[in-house]
Amino acid sequence: MTGGKFVLHWREITYSVASSDVGTFSSAVSDSYRLISEGLICGLEKMGMEARLAGPPPTSYTRGNMPCFAYPARDEIEVGGRKIVGSAQKRVAGRFLQHGSIPLQDDEGLLGRISLAKDDGAALRRTTVSEALGRDVDRDWAVACLLNGLAKHFVVEFKPFSFAAVEEQAVRRIQACRYEDEGWTLGGPTSRSIDFPGFE
Repeated sequence: MTGGKFVLHWREITYSVASSDVGTFSSAVSDSYRLISEGLICGLEKMGMEARLAGPPPTSYTRGNMPCFAYPARDEIEVGGRKIVGSAQKRVAGRFLQHGSIPLQDDEGLLGRISLAKDDGAALRRTTVSEALGRDVDRDWAVACLLNGLAKHFVVEFKPFSFAAVEEQAVRRIQACRYEDEGWTLGGPTSRSIDFPGFE
């Protein structure tokens, strides 16, 4: 729904921010996008990286079908000239959702094998947390660094959230009836419908 480019969610951290607080994020997509990127940079710095906001990508990237991590878009995050966070945002009626991916480890060529674009690895300006730090990283440690950086940047306190049992059941049913159903995933007819009695 955010209109971002192709992302492989594997060996990575997926983040999302949803808000209607224009006092904090402003009403402009570009401003709120940049603010969130700055918060993520604070988290990457806590891991020991020197991260910065990227400039505009080449026209071939914006108009083509290259994967998200082929180039950093404007105000996305790069380390050593390579993209390390891919993000996209959708804004409707004063509310927005921004989500993104932070690769922890290399995908071992999987992105190239499932992408429409040729991926020889050499031309793509991407990196991972492990590559940037020169060592394998623990996912929980990386998440904690990102949360601490975002909390410091926005002067907020994060509180853990747990789904209720009925919500957990709904999530598992969506997983089974959609994402584990080849018909739904590949665009054909689905074999099962989704019904959630008692859940809104």
